[in-house]
Amino acid sequence: MSKANTPWTSHDERHLINLRDTCSTPWDDIATILSRNISGCQQHYSILKQATASSLVTWTPAIDHAIIDARGRGLSIKNVSAELGIWAPAVTDRWAWLLRSHSVPPDVLAVWRRKEDVVFTADEDAFIVKMYIQGLSDEQIYKECASKEKSRVDVVRRRKELTNEGAAGGLYVRMLGVGNGEVKTGLDRAMGKKKYGWMK
Repeated sequence: MSKANTPWTSHDERHLINLRDTCSTPWDDIATILSRNISGCQQHYSILKQATASSLVTWTPAIDHAIIDARGRGLSIKNVSAELGIWAPAVTDRWAWLLRSHSVPPDVLAVWRRKEDVVFTADEDAFIVKMYIQGLSDEQIYKECASKEKSRVDVVRRRKELTNEGAAGGLYVRMLGVGNGEVKTGLDRAMGKKKYGWMK
């Protein structure tokens, strides 16, 4: 009789882990032995392994900080896993624990929850554009901003929004001097040259 819709017992789970990990039993045989369908066995195995993986890692404040920092930089769980050398399911489980324990700073939460946009003031916008025109990298701009409320991902995203022509009221274009006969490009801005008729 099929047990497809029957809750898993501790005995079933131990049998599943033993069949797959110790005996390397094929999934179709496991499904037959446990009287369940293949997908059900695979899904439950994945859940069990994730929990097992998390319990096998010695979690430290340093590792937790590294996970939070990586997520704040916009890294996916897969990339965090690769960066830290920890199995992705274990990272997923730890990230969930960090969220439940309210250990994740608001700016990092904003990156992933996207409940509301991070608000930049007019002065902050002008500063970001000014630094970009001067040739600073996104990393340098973020460090110059020195904002506790905004993550690197927030600053980079805002810089990209501002430096699209016509965005944010055309702030980038205005700061380049386009429209007043002075300059057309960042290079012209740096050179301090005007545009003449024959150059158009």
